[in-house]
Amino acid sequence: MDPAWIAVVGTAIGATGATSAALIAGWAARRQANVQSVSQRAQWRRQTRRDAYSAFLDAGVQARDELMVVWRLLREASPDVVRLDAQIASVEPHINAVKRASATVFVEGPQAILEPTRRTEENITLFRTLLRRTLTDLRAGRDVKEYLSLCDRQDHQVRDLLDRFAAFARAVLDEVEPDWNLLSIVEVSDVDEELQWLKKAMSERLEIDESEIDVKGRLTGQGYDSLAVFVLFSRIQAQWGVAPDGGWPISSLFDKSVEEIAGYIATQRNHANSRSLPRS
Repeated sequence: MDPAWIAVVGTAIGATGATSAALIAGWAARRQANVQSVSQRAQWRRQTRRDAYSAFLDAGVQARDELMVVWRLLREASPDVVRLDAQIASVEPHINAVKRASATVFVEGPQAILEPTRRTEENITLFRTLLRRTLTDLRAGRDVKEYLSLCDRQDHQVRDLLDRFAAFARAVLDEVEPDWNLLSIVEVSDVDEELQWLKKAMSERLEIDESEIDVKGRLTGQGYDSLAVFVLFSRIQAQWGVAPDGGWPISSLFDKSVEEIAGYIATQRNHANSRSLPRS
């Protein structure tokens, strides 16, 4: 072959190789850019959701605190109706903040966080409604004992739902399946064994007969201070092998009824597929 043609062919092969290398390098660069873009979008989505969940939780806690002020004023021996009117009016911006934060959570999702968000928002709003109705009946001179009882229960419900929302939010952000049992309620008929154990433990602690234990009442309303509550929970852990979790933290024991505590024990035992008797 003519030397000139050899040179031309060699140049062509070299150019082809350089072009191929450039194409491969370009493809790799685009692929890397796409991977980085996907990663950045995932990080942005995670942060956006974290901000939305934090805003909802913060708004919920503030609303609960403001509602608690009204609740404390209502329970006074001689409630100041004028002050109560002003306090309930001051709660409204916090209720609106909860609704706005809830709307953002519903936009950001995912599906798993929507039900705990909806329940929390509804129960905060219901608490406000109950307090308003109680004040209305109080002003009219009607008996408000039933409404006071409902408000007391709603206070506990809101605290519990805020805890459960936080547990679901953590699960979503960690990309793990939430514990849907946190939204379920254990029927009293399912907790006879646990309830009897609690009544016995309380009667020994308080040195009273088991028949005097109010299973509908809270521990703190039956002679238990903070230290006694923690001692009881330590016994629960030792006897039943259950521990506090994100859905039912130990701090909420101060607001739980004896039945609800028994229900928690039963739920945790069911999760572990263990219905054995407590250890002696």
